[in-house]
Amino acid sequence: MKNYETQVCIIGAGPAGVTTALFLAKQEIHSIIIDQATFPRHKPCADNVTSTAIRVLKELDPTLVPEMSEKENMWGIDGIMTYTPNGKKMQIDFKPLEPGTTEASCIGLPRIDMDYQLVLRAKKNPYVTVIENFRASDISRKNGRVTISNKKQDLNITTDMVVFATGSNSNITADFCGISKEPKHVGAGVRAYFENVKGIEAANFCELIISKDFLPGGMYLTPFKDGSVNVNVVVRSDVVQKKKLNLTKLMYKNLKEHPRLKDRFKDARQVGKTQGSSLFLGTKKRKISGDNYLLVGDAAGLIDLLSANGIPQAVLSGKIAAQHITECVKSQSFSAEALQGYDVAVYKRIENYIKASNLIAPFVANPIFLRLVLFFMNTLTKRFDKNQQIRDWLYDNDSAKKLKTPSFYYKIFFGIKNAESLN
Repeated sequence: MKNYETQVCIIGAGPAGVTTALFLAKQEIHSIIIDQATFPRHKPCADNVTSTAIRVLKELDPTLVPEMSEKENMWGIDGIMTYTPNGKKMQIDFKPLEPGTTEASCIGLPRIDMDYQLVLRAKKNPYVTVIENFRASDISRKNGRVTISNKKQDLNITTDMVVFATGSNSNITADFCGISKEPKHVGAGVRAYFENVKGIEAANFCELIISKDFLPGGMYLTPFKDGSVNVNVVVRSDVVQKKKLNLTKLMYKNLKEHPRLKDRFKDARQVGKTQGSSLFLGTKKRKISGDNYLLVGDAAGLIDLLSANGIPQAVLSGKIAAQHITECVKSQSFSAEALQGYDVAVYKRIENYIKASNLIAPFVANPIFLRLVLFFMNTLTKRFDKNQQIRDWLYDNDSAKKLKTPSFYYKIFFGIKNAESLN
C-alpha cells in the first residue's frame, strides 16, 4: 500500500481542479491532483472559452493563453450567429476583452487541448503532484482528516482538505457531500466533431440553432482554426425524460434536414465518436462546502442555464477556492464554519447567472412559454440582422433585473440602436 500525505487533495484535473492547484501553488501550498483519466483526454463541451475564464487564466499565468494559441487548435471568436425556426438569422458581435483593444473576449479551443495544457502546467509546478489513472473507490472522514483510497491500486491519500472538481457526471459527491441532482436542475448534452463542413458564413463566429426540437435548449456550433466544427446539443434533462428524446438522433436529423445546415454538412465527415454528458445547472443555490471539503466548477452545479457554459464558473470557483483554502491552511482550521465564506463568495461572484437562471427556469418546460420564445425570436430576426440592445444586455451586470423591465423589450424592438443592420 502506497500512502500519500498532503494538506490539499483535488479530485479531478479539469479546469476547475487545476486552477485551484495552481493558485494554491502561488501561495506555496502543496496539493495532489488525482484523475481517473490519462491526459490528453476528450471532454464533451461546446469548447467556447469566454471573457471571465480568459481573465482568470491570464491572472494565473499571462503566458498561458498565448502559448495555447501557438500550440493548439485555437482562435478568437468574434461573435455568434443565431438562427431561428423561420430561417432568419441575427448576428451578435462580441466586445473585445478590454476596451480599446482587439483581443478576443471569446476563444474556440477544444477541451482536449485546453485541459492538457493546464495539466502540463500543473505537472511542471513543484507545488503540485498529478496522479493520473486514479479512481477514488472510497472516501472517508475520521478525526478531522479525510482518506481517499484506490483499493485496486493499493493507494491511499490522507489529507486535511478535499476539493471535489469531479464535473457533472460523477456521483462521488452524493454520499460524502450530500449533493443530489434533480432532473429539472440538470441538462443533457451530446457533442461530435466534424470536418469538411462547407459554407461557413463567418469563419470565426459560433452559431446557435434555435428549433422546437431542442427547446428548452439549442444546438451550438463552434469552428476551430483547422476548419473543423464542434456540434453540441443541450436540452434540460427533465424535458428529455418527459419527451423521451434521443439527442443524438435529433442532432443528426437537424444536420441532415435543417435548411441552414443540410447543404453545409452534406459532405462532412465526423471525427471521433459522439459523446454525451450531463450538465449540473446553476439554477439554485446549493451548499458547496463543509467539514474538510468544498466543490468547484461543474461539481458544484454552477453551469449557466442560458448559455450552458461552465468554464468561466469553473476557473473562477477554483481561484476563489484557493483563496479560502489558503486562509484555512494559515489557521489550520478546515471546518465547515471556516469554509462557509467560500459559498458566499462564489454565489456573490456569479450572482447575475443565478438570478437570470432562477427567473427563467420555472418557465422553460412550459409549452406556452416556449411558443412565446419562438414567436419572440422569429419576430426579432425578421426585423433585424443585428441587435445592439441584445449585445449590451449580454454584457450587463444587471441583465437578470432587466428581464423584468418592460422598457428592456421596448428597446429591443424599437430602440434606436436596433437600426444597425449587416448591410
